[in-house]
Amino acid sequence: MNRRALFPSLLAAAAVVAGTAFAGPNVAGGQPHDTVPHVSVKNNFGCKYYYGNELTAEGNRGDRVRQVQCLLSKWDYMDPGEVDGVFGPHTREQVAAFQSDLDLKRDGKVGVKTWAALRCETGRC
Repeated sequence: MNRRALFPSLLAAAAVVAGTAFAGPNVAGGQPHDTVPHVSVKNNFGCKYYYGNELTAEGNRGDRVRQVQCLLSKWDYMDPGEVDGVFGPHTREQVAAFQSDLDLKRDGKVGVKTWAALRCETGRC
């Protein structure tokens, strides 16, 4: 196999070693949330309650909600002291504000795209 044929494999390997993954062509095309990026523990900003992306909304309680609140506090949408694991009206309002600021669907629920944005180091993954 020639070097040109190996180049895509080398890029993918480098991305894995660096702790990132390619989300698809739309990310580079200016549509940051059209694809679902790889969820990496690295992107949890020290919040270690939950690593999935299950829909999380008002009325939920527990570690998923603590993760949302912790990540929101890293983005300065909540005070770290407000991380209590209860998804109430205040958490919903802060999720909606975060979504609005990133041009995501403003529904106050944390779905796949909002999880990805919360874990993204720039907010625009």
